[in-house]
Amino acid sequence: MLVIIALISLNVNVYSVDLLDVDTHQEQFIWLLAIFAIWITVFVMSNNLIVLFFC
Repeated sequence: MLVIIALISLNVNVYSVDLLDVDTHQEQFIWLLAIFAIWITVFVMSNNLIVLFFC
């Protein structure tokens, strides 16, 4: 979980530097949302697999 948070915060830091460029602002925001959604999906799926495995 901490690794995921670290990766997300790293992505946020990288993108926030580029947000000053207005032209790519929306595109970068969409990419950030996509990355965030993927990480949440992976985390939830891994949790479900762990629960199923131990049950």
